[in-house]
Amino acid sequence: MSVYIYTLPKAGTYFIAELLSNLGLNNTGLHLAAHRFLDTKRFTLEQNATTPGIAGVDRFFVPVVRGAGPQDVLFGHFPLPRNPNIAPSHMNYICSYRSPEKTLVSEFMDFRFRRSDVPWVSREKVPDDVTAFELYLGRHGTGPHLEIFKSIIVYHSTVNHPLEHPREREKVCFVHFDTLLEQPEAVRQIAAFLEKDISLQEAQAIHQKTLATETKTKATNLEFDREALWSDRAREIFAESDFPAAIALAQDQGLQV
Repeated sequence: MSVYIYTLPKAGTYFIAELLSNLGLNNTGLHLAAHRFLDTKRFTLEQNATTPGIAGVDRFFVPVVRGAGPQDVLFGHFPLPRNPNIAPSHMNYICSYRSPEKTLVSEFMDFRFRRSDVPWVSREKVPDDVTAFELYLGRHGTGPHLEIFKSIIVYHSTVNHPLEHPREREKVCFVHFDTLLEQPEAVRQIAAFLEKDISLQEAQAIHQKTLATETKTKATNLEFDREALWSDRAREIFAESDFPAAIALAQDQGLQV
């Protein structure tokens, strides 16, 4: 089967793609959006990390998805329609999520310390880290990031709707990214979803191999007090947004974020 990985930013997009590669699938490196994709395999890890837009290709998603082979892995923060007229019949779906308070901080760190194409939140533009995080929350966190989180909640509700056919529901696997990072048993569960039977020992080896792999958004060699970013003003911005209501709705649906 092929797999589309649908994630909240900083919830394992590249980690899961690498994990599936270690389970025998083909990581295409294609990061999808509706009218554009990133062909990340064409560029080096450093290029993808600092200026991800360099890998951009303007193309409508449908022909890209239809061209996926039976072992291919695609990924993105875009809710790919689970429609047989769009995706090939062998396409299955993994949706990964985690606490928005974690993903917001992680994305901010990526924007500020790794990427060179987000000048409005750089240390050159905004020297103080806390002020920069408040700016990020108001400009991006409670905008695009929040909308993706909402979309994942709707996606979960749709997949688990009583009118959804059981066979279609079985084609989707929801993953809590923190659980996947911490528990090798979660690798066995994903392998089983892919119809692969592996031992716990094999799962542990694959888990360690994937953890050790550098990806373009992996936070390495960066020591930083992330909790200190949550100033009183940052907490206010978060509380005044739709995040609290969205989190409550997610928890009502069984998504423990």
